[in-house]
Formats: sequence, structure tokens, C-alpha cells
Amino acid sequence: MPWPGRSTQVMRKSVARSGNVSVQTPECNRHPCSSTILGSRPALAMCMLTGYSLPHSNSQVDDHALRAEVLFNTAMLVDLLLIVAAYLLGSVSTAIIACRLLRLSDPRSVGSGNPGATNVLRTGGKAAAGITLVGDVLKGLAPVLIAQSLDMGEIAVGAVALAAFCGHVYPIYYGFKGGKGVATALGALLGVHALVAILALGTWLVAAFMFRFASVASLAAGLLAPAYMLWITGSAGLTGITIMMAMLIFWRHRRNIRQLLEGSENRIGSGTAR
Repeated sequence: MPWPGRSTQVMRKSVARSGNVSVQTPECNRHPCSSTILGSRPALAMCMLTGYSLPHSNSQVDDHALRAEVLFNTAMLVDLLLIVAAYLLGSVSTAIIACRLLRLSDPRSVGSGNPGATNVLRTGGKAAAGITLVGDVLKGLAPVLIAQSLDMGEIAVGAVALAAFCGHVYPIYYGFKGGKGVATALGALLGVHALVAILALGTWLVAAFMFRFASVASLAAGLLAPAYMLWITGSAGLTGITIMMAMLIFWRHRRNIRQLLEGSENRIGSGTAR
């Protein structure tokens, strides 16, 4: 992931002006953002140590090593805090909040009991379902965009996306009993790579139009999303995280799968949710 507007040459000149490091070596060929696991910030710190000519004073060398370690530890702490914050945000149920604001029944006590947009649509109407859908997407999207803006590594960004998704599925505020995670996963994928999310949404729409089952559409999108991620990004790490999301989506739809096999699953537009 690129370090926005900060080239190695700029960093060298900046450090040289500060008087802490003398620039005596050729341009460092390693981009300061070459690390995809730890992110560019610790990689930048290490590049400052390995890519520049340091003074021969042991005390100054130790000082630079200490600064690099502080940068690395700070970056790891920020990553961890954002992952926790993403989970806590994902745990907020927009379905429950929307139904309370509109004075509707708690979605956990009606229909399928699932606090998601589909159940809210069937039991509470379009306004509540729209609020639920937008809220679920945003709570997956927002923390990932923050992670991207902080220039975190791709695995850390993927971990933030997974944390937001898991917060929706297993929310700490509601006894770890949440929704099925489809809309939140869509928002998280949108933050990771917009094209992957667009393809997953397209898959959902096509399957919903063909089969008229929201559950089938969700399963189809979940099944193909990892393939889209691998094809577009080529990242094994992000693909693995997407696979984990897909597996949880399938697990949360196990009742729907059983009802599909029994022929009792409700089609889109039916008045009762299961």
C-alpha cells in the first residue's frame, strides 16, 4: 500500500535537514511501504535504520534504534486499538436502534428473530429496513476507511474489516447474538477494495432476481467473494480473511439452508420471515 505523498527521497531530505542522519548512501531501493504484514509505518522506521548512513557513535545508533522501536510499538498499538474499535462499532445493532426510533417491535422478537435488514423489511417496513441496511453497511465501511487513511498494512486492514463483521455477527452488547453479517461484510469489502464489493453486490442482485430467495443471494455472494478478492488483489491474506467471512455467513444461514432443502424458505416479498 503506498505511503501517500511521501517518497524515500523526501524522507531522506527531511531527516538530513534535521541533522540526525547524514545522507551518504545511494537511494534506498526498498520502498518504505514494502511491508504488507506490519504496515508502512514500522517499515519506514526500519528503512530509516537500514537505508541511511548512520553516525558512528554508538549512543546515536542506539538512539535511532530506540526511536525505530518506539515507532513500531506505536504503530502496533494503533492497529490493535482500531481493531477493537471496529468490533465495538460492529456490535451496535442498527436494526434494533431503527426499530426503537420508529416505535416498531424489536426485530429479535418478530419474524425470523434476526436483527437484519431482510427481517426488518418484512416486519417493520421499508423505512426501518433502509436505515438498517445503510447503518450495517457503514459500520463495516467506516473503520476500514480509517485504517486505509492511517496507511495500515493490508493484513491489518483486513483484520479491521473482519473485526467489524464479527461485531455484527457476535455483538458484545446483545449477548453475542447478532445478525447474519451480509450487509456489514459488503461495507467492509467496499473499504478494502471497491471492485470486490461491487462484484459481490452484483452477484447478490443476480441471484436474488433469478431465485427470489434472499438467503440464496447471500450465500452466492459469500461463496464468490473470496474468488473475487483473489482475482482482483492477488493477496492471499485478504483472500483468507474473506474466506473467514464467507464461512461465518454460511454458518449463520444454516437454518435457511435447512429450510431451502425442506422447501419452506420464504421468497423475497413474502410477508413472514424465517
